[in-house]
Amino acid sequence: MPYHVLVLGATGFTGKLTVRNLNAHPERARFGLAIAGRSQKKLEQVKLELGLGSDVGSFVVDVHDYASVEAIATQARVIINAIGPYWKTADLVVRACALHGVHYLDLSGEPHFVRNIIQRYDYQAYKSNAVIIPSCGFDSVPADVSVYLANKTAKSVLGLSAGIDDSTSAYRFDAGLSGGTVMSIISWFEDPPRSILYESLKDFSFREFKGLLSDPQKVIYKIPLDGRTWYGGRFPTCVENRLVVQHTWSLFKRSQDRHPEKVYGDGFKYNEILPVPDPFRALLITLVYYTTVAALLFPPTRWLLKHVLPQPGTGPTSNKGFFNLTNISHSGSSTIRTVLKADGEPGYFGAARMISEASLSLALDFDKLPYKQVGGGGVLTPMSALGDVYIERMKKYAGLEIESEVVDDKLEESRKRR
Repeated sequence: MPYHVLVLGATGFTGKLTVRNLNAHPERARFGLAIAGRSQKKLEQVKLELGLGSDVGSFVVDVHDYASVEAIATQARVIINAIGPYWKTADLVVRACALHGVHYLDLSGEPHFVRNIIQRYDYQAYKSNAVIIPSCGFDSVPADVSVYLANKTAKSVLGLSAGIDDSTSAYRFDAGLSGGTVMSIISWFEDPPRSILYESLKDFSFREFKGLLSDPQKVIYKIPLDGRTWYGGRFPTCVENRLVVQHTWSLFKRSQDRHPEKVYGDGFKYNEILPVPDPFRALLITLVYYTTVAALLFPPTRWLLKHVLPQPGTGPTSNKGFFNLTNISHSGSSTIRTVLKADGEPGYFGAARMISEASLSLALDFDKLPYKQVGGGGVLTPMSALGDVYIERMKKYAGLEIESEVVDDKLEESRKRR
């Protein structure tokens, strides 16, 4: 009998956090757990450090050798891949999962990788009924959930025909930085061919259904938060998160005849900002972002960052932190405000909780999932594949707090909370 969940890269920083989270899960008795990595010695060290029982399987794997990868793919129902940068390491893992009908999750924030596996393995995953969900951590679960809930609230209050037009998420958070993230960022500038990278960053680059193109990027934004106007600068992972949200839009658009309640609307656009109280700081955030991107184009800058920033295998040592995402969406003349928040460091400790609950949605609640509403298996997104089942798990086990409501004064008595 295959294990329910196998964590690949269990000896790495985020992989180890994920194993710890799964092993301590309140539903631990319901699922079998296995770990995999390059070194049996390091796997044994992880088992000892985390107090894993003898029932936890361990497998040595070389992600660059297909026979090795295929051997572990037959040992699990769900594989969590915590080995990045994914452009360099994950292709064979996705291939084996798509071929053998094994569900796959990762923590990638790499649009070039996601676009590539859609082109190469989406149809094979569809045929084998494998659900492949990249970007299932802080990139890009909160973004995907916020828009999904905004649309659900709009239709609940305003009617089934209501759709989401423009939608903006404002992120406030306290998070750390790991060596793995550093290497993934540098990989953007060193590994994929520049032409492939540029194509992957275009709006709706993942799917054939195309919506409205994003508005030109502003230097400073304005958004109503907490009863006042805040200003916004460029959110660092806006493009990655936007592409995932657009992917969800495309999948729901494809199924609109059968499930009109899922469709966001033809006028849908999405953006993200870092909110600050004054325009000067908003300008500074945007300038720092573009200056950093420009600097990373030069090899000496990348060499320096490799040596001064956290090294692979390291990351924040404390779970202190938080995240608070406020999404402001519009449906016609109505405004929908959706808030997601959780205590704890979100980028790694929180990501471990997010991907753990996604894996258990697939392993334990598969028959309840909405993935068939968008056509079945394939390369999907958190909301198109897991929907409300996943949200309820996040609320119950991951400390996620949610509020979504129509805030128009004329509809004050009709406010809906989710």
